[in-house]
Amino acid sequence: MQPVALPPVAAQDPAQLWEEIVRWTLEACVQRHEGREQFARSLLSERLPPLIQAWSVHSPLPVAERRQRLRELFDRAQSAVTVGRLQRQLIVDELTRRLAAPGPSLPSAPAPAPVRPRIVQLKRRIPFGDIPSMLTALAETEEELRTETVLPLRSVLPLTWENLTRPAAPALPALSLQP
Repeated sequence: MQPVALPPVAAQDPAQLWEEIVRWTLEACVQRHEGREQFARSLLSERLPPLIQAWSVHSPLPVAERRQRLRELFDRAQSAVTVGRLQRQLIVDELTRRLAAPGPSLPSAPAPAPVRPRIVQLKRRIPFGDIPSMLTALAETEEELRTETVLPLRSVLPLTWENLTRPAAPALPALSLQP
């Protein structure tokens, strides 16, 4: 994937700059999770530094607090992507289980469209000739693609600082997942 040209930083409002920093930090974490290291690196090295610099210049917070807030953001963003990925996997697994379970027959649906082959990029390097590792990595990638098709990761992520820092909701009574 070729790096996308990113627009220059134009805002001077610290709150608006902070929201952009949150947005691009989460995007970098998602890109890294999806195996797009080059694009994630370009966000971290080209897009975020000017935003952070502009925010630092216009923010009324003391230097130590700004640094702490940035560290906290990166930790929370990485954690949010990890949690979002796990939540997504649980949801997709449950949907898959329910759809595969025998039950009342569904009305007949039109035949599915033919599957088009797609080129996939593995998330890790595998030595040439290591067939078992190649097959394992391919199975992992196919599972990831299936999961992303059913429920995109971005749909389960907190995309604002308020959502990222909101305390966890109180525990709900146990629900039965049985149909």
